[in-house]
Amino acid sequence: MFRKISSMKKHMLQHDSADRCYGIQELLEPGIYTARIKVNVSRRWNGNSSERHSVSGISMFLTDTSNYRIYCWIPSNLADRYVEDLEEHRSYEIHNFMISTYVSSCKWSEDDEFFMILMDSTIVLPLQIGDYVTSTETFKFKDLS
Repeated sequence: MFRKISSMKKHMLQHDSADRCYGIQELLEPGIYTARIKVNVSRRWNGNSSERHSVSGISMFLTDTSNYRIYCWIPSNLADRYVEDLEEHRSYEIHNFMISTYVSSCKWSEDDEFFMILMDSTIVLPLQIGDYVTSTETFKFKDLS
């Protein structure tokens, strides 16, 4: 389902800081990216709290302008930074993030092969009115029965 990204294009996406915003599908290969994406937070939920962190991580589904969805994880050491800033049904521009492959059987959807991880260097900016990402959600959940 996913096409292989050429090494030249991958280098451009990973190191490009130009004004262009990319779609999620253009970034579906493991790596650290400085590219910018505009997304809508379709769903967001906090992990359980722990003694060290008030939230043990944040999980989200992000949807871009092409209605492409990706699962996004914010680790517990960064969760407190984003717990009040990232809201459902709001649009954001995200820079500096990691794309990784699923290594466990816990996948949110049949067609999910990759997921996004926000890092310490990630920059999240709210989009201004008129620049919002609108999306129609499509979920293909895995049958767990």
